[in-house]
Amino acid sequence: YDRSENRSPGKVESGSSLKAGGEIKWAINPNNILDLTFNTDFAQADADLQVNSVSQFSVFFPERRQFFLENASLFSPTIQMSVDGSGGLMHLQPFFSRSIGLDADGNPVPILAGGRFVNRSATKNYGAIIMRQQEQGASPATNFFVGRYSQNIGPQSRMGILSSVKNTPGASNITNTLDGFIRLGQTHSLNTMISHSYSTDTRQQGVAAMAQYFDSRTRYKLWLTQSVVSRNYDPQMGFVSRTDIIGTTPGINWYYRGKYLPFKKIIRAFEPAFIPEFYWRASTGKSIEQSWYFWPVWFNFQNGSYLGYSFVPTRQRLTQTFSPLGITIAPGVYNYALNWMMFSTDPSKVLTFTGDVRWGTY
Repeated sequence: YDRSENRSPGKVESGSSLKAGGEIKWAINPNNILDLTFNTDFAQADADLQVNSVSQFSVFFPERRQFFLENASLFSPTIQMSVDGSGGLMHLQPFFSRSIGLDADGNPVPILAGGRFVNRSATKNYGAIIMRQQEQGASPATNFFVGRYSQNIGPQSRMGILSSVKNTPGASNITNTLDGFIRLGQTHSLNTMISHSYSTDTRQQGVAAMAQYFDSRTRYKLWLTQSVVSRNYDPQMGFVSRTDIIGTTPGINWYYRGKYLPFKKIIRAFEPAFIPEFYWRASTGKSIEQSWYFWPVWFNFQNGSYLGYSFVPTRQRLTQTFSPLGITIAPGVYNYALNWMMFSTDPSKVLTFTGDVRWGTY
């Protein structure tokens, strides 16, 4: 029921509508679960945070709808930055559930019906999602399909395949992905992915590949992320940070808790880091960006709070006009530096303060 006053002088407008729907969850047996939905409201999502993006990376907004959070680990193989900042800024996710039931601005689009089937066991996992999205405004009626199979190899490794199809009247976008996680030892791991997309209306196809190596130990964490994304790679049911790019991101986090650490009753660890990022244009091979993230200061305190400071010199070569926040920046070579400070007070207290402060030139 909607009621509004004074949209027209002295006039009260009201209206109402009725919508019926429902969901069924059937635990067929301990390994198989079937979800069916019709005319439900799980497309409704909380408002996203407003972000002023001044980088050339697409902003990733996390999924918050409960229906799609269930079994998300099965359907969303991904390579991205870890929570501790390791791994680099590139993000490749061939299937991202926010492509269903939400438009490009995060506004809900009605879903008529759909279903999800999942089988999980100790050796393999597989499943499928089928959805029918209603026509709304400029968005046509759309059918979505994603299928996934993952096979465990040994106690700590796996290989998997994923296929997704987005079908609209007169066009389909098809993405196929092969991914794997290999545990090379107690401290060494390799996460890999190669993906291919094809659009029937434009007949364009593209390829993306990423590999991420970690050496994680008690005293340090080393990594190297290598990515290649062609210009025409277009997973319309997925997410990719940048296209037409070759990225190389090495880095190290150092963890020191030794005897020379001062004020041990207050400071738990000193954890500086060095995280350089290098990017080239895939179609030309020319260098387009170098960023040197120096974190000379990062303290974790005994009460769970932290304090960090970073200095980031950057060199960018713009090959075409770039317009963040409506400000036009002409092609050319630019050098600038960023100062970055992050902090948090004791998270166990009733009231906690966190800060993310950045200043410098651009």
